[in-house]
Amino acid sequence: MLKNKGFKKLVCFIIVSAMIMVFLMGCNKSGDEKNEDTKTEGKMTDDKDSNKKEKMKISFVSLNCGNIDQDAWAILKLEEELNIDLDVKKVNIQDGDQINLMLSSGEMPDCGWISRNAYDMYYVQELTRSVPVSMVREYSPRLAAFYDKYPIIWKIFKTKESDEELMSLSGFDPSFLLQSIRCMYYRLDWLENLGIDLPEGEIIQLDDDGRIFASKYGYPLDDFEDIMRRFTEDDPDGNNENDTYGYSANKEVSHSWINLMGAFGLSWYWNHNVDGKVRPAYVLEDYKDFLKFANRIYEKGYIDPEAFVLDMHIAWDKITNGMFGCFQNGVSSLSSWAQNRPPLSLLSVDGDSKVLMTPGPIGPEGKWGSDMYRITPQKNYFHIRKDVDDEKLKRILEFVDFCGFDEEAQLYLRYGEEGVHFDWEGEPYKSAAVLKEDTELGGKTGLVVFNDYMNTGVTNKYQMTAAWQKASEFSWGIWAEPEHLFKPYKADLFYETKFEEERKKYNNAIKAIRDEFMAQAIVGEIDIDAEWDSYIKKLEKAKLFEMLSLLDDIDTYENMMSE
Repeated sequence: MLKNKGFKKLVCFIIVSAMIMVFLMGCNKSGDEKNEDTKTEGKMTDDKDSNKKEKMKISFVSLNCGNIDQDAWAILKLEEELNIDLDVKKVNIQDGDQINLMLSSGEMPDCGWISRNAYDMYYVQELTRSVPVSMVREYSPRLAAFYDKYPIIWKIFKTKESDEELMSLSGFDPSFLLQSIRCMYYRLDWLENLGIDLPEGEIIQLDDDGRIFASKYGYPLDDFEDIMRRFTEDDPDGNNENDTYGYSANKEVSHSWINLMGAFGLSWYWNHNVDGKVRPAYVLEDYKDFLKFANRIYEKGYIDPEAFVLDMHIAWDKITNGMFGCFQNGVSSLSSWAQNRPPLSLLSVDGDSKVLMTPGPIGPEGKWGSDMYRITPQKNYFHIRKDVDDEKLKRILEFVDFCGFDEEAQLYLRYGEEGVHFDWEGEPYKSAAVLKEDTELGGKTGLVVFNDYMNTGVTNKYQMTAAWQKASEFSWGIWAEPEHLFKPYKADLFYETKFEEERKKYNNAIKAIRDEFMAQAIVGEIDIDAEWDSYIKKLEKAKLFEMLSLLDDIDTYENMMSE
């Protein structure tokens, strides 16, 4: 009997062991099948897996970091999500001096969105490391998939030595052609108060309250000048005081003169084709005509006399406080993130105000238009410091992929927590997320720091107010036709020449000559015709034309983009 009991125990042990083995094999198989299913999704398929990894410190810098709090809400949220320790540098990347100081002092962080050309940072300054394409595909698979949709990004950022290495990562904006067409905003209530006719062509209402409108065409330049006169001299706000101006300008050309230059067929940011040679607007005969027009309305007092010393944000405050009847800004200034700039700030402060959006004035030869906001889907540069090893690079790539493509993160990294930092304009997740008036960017919130340069369809959906949606669709019509949306004649997109290196050497001197002449011409300190030849000779001596000649043998921008 004892022997029989032992045998029974042995049989039971074998059966139970076999069952455990089968169970374990089944679990392993299920795990293998799961891994096989998600293998193509890359290492960040389940973002929560990050918490299983050893915590790693990553230093970082980006937009809105000048006032960042190390315990900001978004920083703490990301640290918990990805099991990382973020050291965010207090550097304003929109301030060139702060960037230069950071780089020259050896204080560059491990990674970040730094407004410095990839070629310059990698080849000239030698501050950054390359990024293997294979690692991007493995650890930032969603980013790689986006680059695959716009393969020009791979081509722009590859190193000279290998197609399989990138000089840096690139931000992106799929709506790059039409993302923010610059336009004119007029005080519609002032136009009505003075009995001024609206521009010819279709005019539509953009909002439910009847305070924001858009017109298909702008005013002829002569009419524009007369409207500026009346906004300045005829008391458009009816307060019986001489306290208004026609046009708001500031020291930022991009927020002052782009659309007025368009009336003379000039592109400020992009170069022109002059008999097969690359030439910037500021050396052309038509530029003289623009300067003479701007000088005339300045000397007549229609423009803020402080224009060339005025900070852009102070100029915006003046507009908000009712001092100006017309100003230039982008169509995107109607978005949910632009509550603190005109026109939305004006509409918020003055309940009786109304605005009319138009394209730029129509010049004497029928010309009008605006510069393309961006000429490729590439948007800024994500640099990685030279001494970052592959292990840290893996975590950085996962961090970038999460910030840019996780749908929940795209919302909270830009807008924060519902009810605390933002409210929905309408139905949740189907309307714009509108930041509350007291919600700061950066600072204690850390908002609009980590994914501002990665604009997916999700990102655009949440910032697209109803008014901006209608304005964008309207502006993408005739405003965006090729003759009205200026693009470059040539651009060294693929670093085929030494242009970028030469530009870095000579650009500061060229810019100083250009900006001084522009300011002196508009405020009337010089005779434009008398000083023109001397001005051109100064630019020649500063190597402008020699530098531009480097672009003679590359293909045109349009041909490059059509490949």
